[in-house]
Amino acid sequence: MNDINQQLKDAQASAGALEQRLIELNKTIAELNNGQGELDKVFRDFAKNLNEGAGSLKKIEEALKKANLQFDRNAAVLNQSNGSLNQNKAVLNGLLEQYELLSREQGDHSKGLQALNVKIGQLSNTIEDQEQKLLKSREVFSAHKQSVEYLGSSMDTLKGKAGELGPGFATALEGAAGGFNAMKRDLIVYN
Repeated sequence: MNDINQQLKDAQASAGALEQRLIELNKTIAELNNGQGELDKVFRDFAKNLNEGAGSLKKIEEALKKANLQFDRNAAVLNQSNGSLNQNKAVLNGLLEQYELLSREQGDHSKGLQALNVKIGQLSNTIEDQEQKLLKSREVFSAHKQSVEYLGSSMDTLKGKAGELGPGFATALEGAAGGFNAMKRDLIVYN
């Protein structure tokens, strides 16, 4: 009986540790959502600057640098979050196995085991919610990826015609197009 009580305490401690990891992952997901919002803002600013024409090519280059940094951050946070989510799922599966073993040995009427069952249900719901949030973030990231690819090909086309507009314009476009090519390389690495 003492061994079963210790197993129950261990399972409850694992559930508590998992709960803390889930709280940390929620913070990371919130950070990712903020980063996706920042990237949206960068793209809006970029579109505005692009509409203003060649006079704002320096602003476009600056926006591209900012977008590259944010894109890298978002990709890293998304990868980290996916890894954490997978680890949390594995811990939850271990808790479920412990619960099933304890309930077979002890019956599932002990208060400690019933409390563990409730905690496992809460943790399972939290993981499910996080999975949905990360799915949405991956979709937003994918939309950003498509925007980068589209804008990059537009910049390449514009760069090809820049010589007709003068050497200063062509040089500025080279820098902007280089920024898009860097983002496209990041996308290839992320995929």
